[in-house]
Amino acid sequence: MEHFLPDDTVQGSLKFTAIPKKSLPSTKVAFAKRVADGEVLGFTTREGAVVLPFEDLNTARAGFAATFQSLDFSTAYRATMDHIDTTLSGNLDFVGVHIRRGDVIRNANTSEGYWHGQFVPDAIYFAALDALVGPSVQFVFFCDDPEVLASYQSRYTDALTAPQITGADGQPALHVDLAEMYLMSRCARILCPRSSAFSTTAADLSGVVCEPVEDLLSPNQMSVAMTTLAQDIKLGVSAFHSVGDFKQSLNALMKYHAHVAPKMSLVEVAASARLHDVTTIHLLENTLKHALNTDDLMPISWLEDMVRNYAVHHVSALGDSYAALAYARMIEGDRELGMRHLGWANWFYPESPFVSYLTSAMIGSVGLSIPCLSPDIYAELNAKSAVPPHKGLRFLHNGPFSAKINKLNQLNNHIAPFMVMDWLEFVNPKTRRRLQMRSSLPRDVTIELPDNLAALNAVTKSAAPSAITVLENHAQNGDPLALKRLATGYFRVGQNDTGLTTLRHAFEQSNENPAYLAAYGVRLLEFGRSQEAVSVFDMLAEQQLNWADQNPAVTYAHAQALSGIKEFAKSAEIIQRNLDFANSCLVSNTLKRQLQQYL
Repeated sequence: MEHFLPDDTVQGSLKFTAIPKKSLPSTKVAFAKRVADGEVLGFTTREGAVVLPFEDLNTARAGFAATFQSLDFSTAYRATMDHIDTTLSGNLDFVGVHIRRGDVIRNANTSEGYWHGQFVPDAIYFAALDALVGPSVQFVFFCDDPEVLASYQSRYTDALTAPQITGADGQPALHVDLAEMYLMSRCARILCPRSSAFSTTAADLSGVVCEPVEDLLSPNQMSVAMTTLAQDIKLGVSAFHSVGDFKQSLNALMKYHAHVAPKMSLVEVAASARLHDVTTIHLLENTLKHALNTDDLMPISWLEDMVRNYAVHHVSALGDSYAALAYARMIEGDRELGMRHLGWANWFYPESPFVSYLTSAMIGSVGLSIPCLSPDIYAELNAKSAVPPHKGLRFLHNGPFSAKINKLNQLNNHIAPFMVMDWLEFVNPKTRRRLQMRSSLPRDVTIELPDNLAALNAVTKSAAPSAITVLENHAQNGDPLALKRLATGYFRVGQNDTGLTTLRHAFEQSNENPAYLAAYGVRLLEFGRSQEAVSVFDMLAEQQLNWADQNPAVTYAHAQALSGIKEFAKSAEIIQRNLDFANSCLVSNTLKRQLQQYL
């Protein structure tokens, strides 16, 4: 009950002891002793009361409710409980309806999210409640958004709201929250979203079982509700409580679009969102995949504009969206634009299986050239999956290639042995750090990958000396990729100067491949050698390489290096080139804001 600590509601000393999951095995003996000694304990999670080994679910619920009732409540709160019990006495069937809204639709980040079990559109609530209306039914609405409460009560005029019953106005916030939870627990039925810790805990206080409101609708009722929602979507934001509510409803309609496909496809949902200048990245991602799966590339151009100008930072879905755009452009024959999109996909979210699959298909099979990504890596990856060039994405899910895709799905966290090891410089800095930590975990990759890459993967504290020796042996013939892997190994064990020297040598041995030079510049910057990094990026600029100027990692590192030597105006100019292509790049926007104070 993390929402409801008893600071101002429960008198006396009440001790809450947190037991971390990782320590559970070591605390079993002590915990058993506490139970044996007769200590009164109550446990709950967002899934409900915890069932201990010596009890069943009903016993756990009853014990939790009894524990709550036994607490030494303040006189004011006990009076509120008595008032609630008196109000709910009688012959009416009280139905508590939890409309989760405030924390889901009022915040820009949460309203953007695809909260599968935590947001239910009004259309579904209305369909369920309309079917329950009757002379003996009394709805009690619970919501932390007063405007939503008012709108529901205007539709169901005989309904009551939680604040009207509890009479807890003016009391401390914890008193108000716990009063509403107690009120919900006294209702004969609790209708709520599929995921709600508040509703679940309220149910545990009385043994009532929460009912997900979606489960009350028949397939036909759900279809009617989704048709209503689609009609509201066409009207725009004005038909909803807020922009956040509109965005969550877009996601919900996307989730249920199969019910209304003949009336409003995913492409039509996205087009309506475009018309009202509000969308979500999850809608864009799924619409792009839908367009590819149906061989309908007509909307790709305007979907591409929406992705590039997207304002809310959501790296995982952005990565998948750029990968889908890259694949669509490759199908259309625009390899240059496909190359740019795939570079952004691997900048935003290289961990994504979807990004790795499509990168494999486009580089390993189709031969799409991305200079900052090693074709050799993806040739190895593609040899494992045999992903064919394909018009559409169905091969990822079914058909003769699905088993191979499933096999790829089991290999070493997808991308870590490939992207992290060989081209760690060309991913988002935050993602890079996360992948470095993941890739340092010991894994047996000797069967699946060439042994020098396996050795690089084994550069951990325990295996570092022998693994470095393997990498050094492989690099003796001067192969640039082997040298680059060796340099990455040196960086991993903290031999940064040796790593930089080796990386410079890799560039020289690669016939001065600019991708190796760019990697060298990014690493120089990482280890605080900004002036040298600027010199390297200047060399790249002299070669007039479109990919180097457009690549998000190279552009970002170049701007950072210029900022490091206090050339702020030029740094701002370069980072703007990055943002001209993708306004949603969080790290570039952050750097731009930092530069403003110097301009």
